[in-house]
Amino acid sequence: MMQYSSIDNLNDLDGLTSLIDACDFIVTVDNVTIQIAAALGKKSFLLLSYFPHFFWPLLEKESSLFPELKIYRQDKINQWDNVLNQVMKDLKPTNN
Repeated sequence: MMQYSSIDNLNDLDGLTSLIDACDFIVTVDNVTIQIAAALGKKSFLLLSYFPHFFWPLLEKESSLFPELKIYRQDKINQWDNVLNQVMKDLKPTNN
């Protein structure tokens, strides 16, 4: 998580929102960061556990509420390797 000593990421939502808005894109697990980033229209990658919070639709890789959000899901409980490998693949620049 990006951190600046002048911003308390846990208690200063205005500061956290400003920090997120200054980023090119966000990669995070399900927390307030993804909600703010998605609401701001930031390109965002959400890493979801095998049993996600009810807010996120099952089996979807995109959100109908947040068009700039891409969802990465665990395919096995407590296994993050496939999720992180896919994120790394998607972050690599393409050679067109």
